[in-house]
Amino acid sequence: VRAGPGEMVKRKGNLLQSLSLWSSFLQRLETLEILSNDEVKEFHSLLEAQNEVTNDGYSEEEEEEKQPLSTSSTPGFYAPPNRDAKIARFKAKRMVLKDIDRLKALRERRNRFQVAEEDEMDCHDTESLTRSLCLAQLSIDRSEAFESCGQTLRELPMIDRMARAEKEHRSTSKHGSSDNDHTTDPRSTKQQQPTSSSSNKFQ
Repeated sequence: VRAGPGEMVKRKGNLLQSLSLWSSFLQRLETLEILSNDEVKEFHSLLEAQNEVTNDGYSEEEEEEKQPLSTSSTPGFYAPPNRDAKIARFKAKRMVLKDIDRLKALRERRNRFQVAEEDEMDCHDTESLTRSLCLAQLSIDRSEAFESCGQTLRELPMIDRMARAEKEHRSTSKHGSSDNDHTTDPRSTKQQQPTSSSSNKFQ
């Protein structure tokens, strides 16, 4: 399906906004010291790549003169996790999801048996159970944040080129339409000149 007018520009704006939000989320996790050492390194690699592919620090005039984002620029700063790292992250995510299901089931049991908040069941009182659920969900969220940031950084250069091509096409079409408006239609000129047969009638 062909994209409508301005769709690539909108898509680029949405990607940049989502990248900013995911980065803010990971920054908060780093501040709270929730990220592991490897995750901190990956996050800073993402930030370097983000600075490379976004337009921070450019005015509109400078932006017009900028070259399109290069697909080779992103890998130079951010190398996506290798296959083994992706598999390990996937397995870890599955284990956390199972743990979340277990903790939710425990919460339902506590509610069903009306266990007091301070009493323990399966080594959890209400407070520790809630904390464990939150930490488990944060683990899922940060995994998805890393994946989304990486995918966005790989997609942005292509979307940037398409957005620029779309903008140039609209500009060319606009100028072409303007030129046509100022061009005299030769058919109208021809219709204004009397034909030879009409001239003979009045002689």
